Amino acid sequence: MPLEKASELGVVVHTIGMGTTKGVPIPIYKRGKKTGNKKDENENTVLTKLNEENLINIANAGQGSYTRANGMSIGLEGLINQINTIEKSTLSSEKYTGYEDQFQTFLAIGLLLLLIELFMNEKRTKMVDKFKLFEET
Repeated sequence: MPLEKASELGVVVHTIGMGTTKGVPIPIYKRGKKTGNKKDENENTVLTKLNEENLINIANAGQGSYTRANGMSIGLEGLINQINTIEKSTLSSEKYTGYEDQFQTFLAIGLLLLLIELFMNEKRTKMVDKFKLFEET
């Protein structure tokens, strides 16, 4: 079972219960407006129910705690305090080294060689003459 494996690895599992034990329909929204409720294959409205017993068992097995959210007051202060008391550990650490670009020297040498080649090539080929790049009209 995954929860047992998590407990063996020292993972603490806290659960939060939201909703009612009676059950309420699951609303469907489109573009921010309620368009109806979720239905099953038989067109019956699907209800969502809070299963506190299951959440308590999960929290106990995960050596954590169960918190019940009531209305707009979720009540997470106690849970946050418990999480802050857990020993912090570093999972992994990586070191990155920044490198500085040094292509500028080679770029300058290449441009210099192109300029030298442009002035040294006095003999024009027949193909270059066909293009008439430097003739005035």
